[in-house]
Amino acid sequence: MKNTLLPTLPAPSLSGCAVLGTGSRTGGGTTVPSDESVPKSPAEQVISDRGPVPDLPASTHIVVGVCQATGAYVALGVDTKSSKFTFLLSGKEPTRQQAFQKFEAASIPVTVYTATTALLPGKEGATIAFNPCLNLQSGAPRVPLSTSSNAVANITEDPPPSPKPTGGEFSNRQAFEVLSWRTAFALNGVGRPVTEGASPF
Repeated sequence: MKNTLLPTLPAPSLSGCAVLGTGSRTGGGTTVPSDESVPKSPAEQVISDRGPVPDLPASTHIVVGVCQATGAYVALGVDTKSSKFTFLLSGKEPTRQQAFQKFEAASIPVTVYTATTALLPGKEGATIAFNPCLNLQSGAPRVPLSTSSNAVANITEDPPPSPKPTGGEFSNRQAFEVLSWRTAFALNGVGRPVTEGASPF
């Protein structure tokens, strides 16, 4: 897959991931909802190796996680106008090109994460992360933070589960939801695609 296929953002590494804080904030005339308002994503559509990849519902942003080791991918559609997720699908290498053609055809911003990405800021010296090589039902990795610089350190080989605000294990799916939510609203404050006959605002 050529990198020129989509107008993607560089996938941040653990040592240089984008820091998108929590809490309601405003950028470019857009109020970013707090993490507490992140809705639950739709039922996951698992694409078989023979396809096809379905047509995608109307969205304002698409956030994709790709496992470079296997070619597996997962994608979430976000609609920042209605503050909801529009679709959740996953597949493997045989349908990845077809899926990315669908993403490109949507003519909206697409962000691709190809490395484990920490959700910052963390608390008590650690934070959770989204790992595109884990299935969505897995527990989200827990990433230790440097107490001196708040930088992300190496992921432990056997990370303990991270608690949700309401208790219990924080899943890789929930980490991807939060990452996608923050990404879409952050980009929404930077620029928006212009479609014929429709206002971007």
